[in-house]
Parts: sequence; structure tokens; C-alpha cells
Amino acid sequence: ICPSTSANSLFCLGTAITPRHILYHKHGGALANGSTMRFVTSDNTIVLRTQDQTVSLTVADMIVGLLSSDLPATITPCPIAPDNFKSYMGFTPRPPVLILDQEAKGLVHDMQAISGPMIFNEQPANAQRLAFYEVTVTNDSGKGWFALINDQLVLLGVHRSVTDGFGVMGFNSAINAAIVAVDALGGVSTGFTATNPSLSNFNVVS
Repeated sequence: ICPSTSANSLFCLGTAITPRHILYHKHGGALANGSTMRFVTSDNTIVLRTQDQTVSLTVADMIVGLLSSDLPATITPCPIAPDNFKSYMGFTPRPPVLILDQEAKGLVHDMQAISGPMIFNEQPANAQRLAFYEVTVTNDSGKGWFALINDQLVLLGVHRSVTDGFGVMGFNSAINAAIVAVDALGGVSTGFTATNPSLSNFNVVS
């Protein structure tokens, strides 16, 4: 996760989906090439990279950015939810979603539903989750939405409004095509692709 950038302070967090690529929202516009992306490791070491090129997905509210060099092994790229993620989801009780806000806080919301590309959230009913809940605001737009699966964060999508986010489900191929395209713009061939978490220990529910 990239907590801040030189271009927009905390307003445009991107998520590392490979050691060389970040994913963020399109509706706020692409960050300027040359913008510095600041990553922080688990021991609070700051890692700086610049964004060299971008490719916008024509079919989704997302941009893939190419970093100036690979991230170190101390930063693990985030896997993305697979296209069939919804088939594993039950909504009774509501599963939790981690949403980052402009203050770099992690907020806990309940996932209400997935409909098409959209993920809908609501205030948690659970008192323990409610302690970590805040209503999101306009400038939280574009931040990542995450689920905890098999003890790792998985990117579900990007925040779009107070009540919904734009999911990566259904766009895995488009994201990987954008990775190839942005590599070509940058004159590199990284060979990286976005990965999916294993859901083999979960049951299909729909």
C-alpha cells in the first residue's frame, strides 16, 4: 500500500499489485509521471519510487501505474480478488471490509452486497467492528478496499463514494493487459502479473 504521494499528499493512495505496478482510481485523474510514491515497510522504513507511466482501463474506474524500479522484498504486493470472488461470498452475517481514508487510517465497514462491478458497504452491526468505523468522505475517494483472506490483505477495489467502491472482480484480465501496456510505454518487460489468493479452502455459496 502506498500511503502518500508527492502530487496529492494523502489524497490518492495506490496499491502495489506487483513489485513494479500500482493500481488506483481513474475518476480523480492520473498522477503526473515523475510523482513520488512513498511506501512504508513493517519496520517503518520509507521506500521511495516514482511513477514513470500510466495506463487507464477503458472498462473500469482504475489506472495501472509503472514504478521506476521494483519494490524491495520487504514490501509484499497485494493480491487482487479473482473474477469469481462473489460466488464465495455470503452476506449473512456481513463480512468486514478494510477501507483506508485520507488520514491513513484503516476503517472497518460491513460489506453489504456485490452487484456488477460495484461493492456496497454499510455501518457495522457488530460492536467490535463499530469501534473502528467512520463515515467516509469525498477525499477518501480512490483509496483501496481490502478483505483479509488466509491471513493476507486482498485488494477488492477502489473507494468511489460514501456507500460504494469499484471492484477488481471481472477485470483481472483487463488489469493484466494494462500491466503489459504500461510496461511497453516504459520500454520494459517486467513479466509481472497481478496474482489472486487461493480460495480452495472456501465453499462456493452462489
